[in-house]
Amino acid sequence: MKRREQLYNKCKENNSETQDHQPNRLLVSLSSQFYMKVVLALLLVSVPIMAGQLVGGWSKLDLKDPVVQEYLTKVEKQYNQESNDKYHHRALQAVSAEQQVVSGMNYKIKYEFGKTNCLKGSVCASDAPVTDKHHVEAKIYSQPWTKTEEITLHPQ
Repeated sequence: MKRREQLYNKCKENNSETQDHQPNRLLVSLSSQFYMKVVLALLLVSVPIMAGQLVGGWSKLDLKDPVVQEYLTKVEKQYNQESNDKYHHRALQAVSAEQQVVSGMNYKIKYEFGKTNCLKGSVCASDAPVTDKHHVEAKIYSQPWTKTEEITLHPQ
């Protein structure tokens, strides 16, 4: 019987020692989980930054991208409608282009324009000579699923 009591007491002591250390183990476990989450969050933020892009930030767009070419005609038309010049201006080429993903797309496209000798409203040959070259920056917001398209021009 004495042996049984000794074993019982020894088990009780071991059990209480284990219980004393369990909160520490739990604390270590929780803190390591927290640090893992912090490291993961930092990685998710730093990888796009190291790649040169920020999530939701502006990124370069290839000048040969169909979007850049599609807006060239629209921007030319809008520029001539808004311009007070009596001569037609032609968009010659894209100079720079950037895009940004928002709830839709933002584009910043800079085009090179030239002034033709054709009066607005008259037929102008596609190879008509141009003078007075200048740049026009187009800021475009597009949201296709709502059929929204806003073009704002900034002559430079």
